[in-house]
Amino acid sequence: MYRKTLVFLWLALVAYPLLAQETDSVAVLPELSEETTRKERIGDAGIFLATSRLYAPFTKGFQQSITMEAGGYLRSIIAGTFLVVFDGEYTESVIFPNTFRINYLYGGGYVGYRFVINPEMVITSKIQLARGDMIWERTGNFQNVFRDEMMVYQPHLQFEYSPLRFMGITAGAGYRLVSDLSLPDITSADFSGWYMGAGIKIGYFILPQ
Repeated sequence: MYRKTLVFLWLALVAYPLLAQETDSVAVLPELSEETTRKERIGDAGIFLATSRLYAPFTKGFQQSITMEAGGYLRSIIAGTFLVVFDGEYTESVIFPNTFRINYLYGGGYVGYRFVINPEMVITSKIQLARGDMIWERTGNFQNVFRDEMMVYQPHLQFEYSPLRFMGITAGAGYRLVSDLSLPDITSADFSGWYMGAGIKIGYFILPQ
């Protein structure tokens, strides 16, 4: 009986530190998991191509344009280039009786900050700066009769949802500020104002787990 008691006490003394160590390890696991997730969130990177359709202010109402974009990001910083091409239809009799059609495009670069990053949603704020041309072309022979250059400044807020690893669905809005534009029947103010759009992006981008 005496030997059994000593063996029991010895086993208890040996097992207690092991059980205590196991309990401490389990308690630390949530903190390690949270730290790992945080590192994954701030340590991601990627490159992508994107296209979207914009509904932007025009001299009368809103018109459509197409945006093509290429960029990349590292952690929370994003940068890229973009090109916007007019995709609507607007005609006027600038010089009677001829009919003229408006055309324009502008392109440039942007930088931004991804201030919300999680598996369900990424929210990005961007500042876009571009330069472009606008023309009145004659509808009959496509002759460029009037042309002027313009500067475009666009603060932009974008929401992104990624149902697949290499594809994202985007929606955004912003304010387009146009300057240095002066054409017959057209001013910078006619193209300045709030806009919105939606599109898709494909590429290699790592989302937090």
